[in-house]
Parts: sequence; structure tokens; C-alpha cells
Amino acid sequence: MIPPHTIGSTVGDVAAALGAGGFDEPRRRARRLVAVALGLSAAAVFADLDRMIPVADAERVAELLTRMLAHEPLSRIEGVREF
Repeated sequence: MIPPHTIGSTVGDVAAALGAGGFDEPRRRARRLVAVALGLSAAAVFADLDRMIPVADAERVAELLTRMLAHEPLSRIEGVREF
């Protein structure tokens, strides 16, 4: 079971994992990944850092993080094709 987390602590955890994985700009990438996982805009992530996220959403973040750590592009993860 994943313990409850805030959006802010989740962004921090994701950024740490991405940094350890050698990704550049891990904090920026973490904010984007969390926004995608939670179905929020980047502005909403900044505005609501203290909001608790449900376990199902935390699990979704973990799933997307696993994919990103495997070097799958976030555009593919979020289903948006970049031209």
C-alpha cells in the first residue's frame, strides 16, 4: 500500500527518482509527469502542492514514472504526438 502523499511531496519523490536515473531537469520533468498522471495542468500542480492525492492516483504516478525511467518519451506516455 502506498502511503498518502501531497502533490508537492510526490513531485519531490518523482524528481529524486528521475535525478537518480540521470535525467536532466528532473524537477521540471517530475511536475509534468505528475500533471499528466493526475489529469491536471501545470498551473494546477503549482497551485495545489498541499493537496493530498488518492492512492489510485499515486499508483498511476508510480506507473508513469516506471515508464519514464525506462526512457519512454512522456509524449508517448501521455498519448500526445509531437511534430
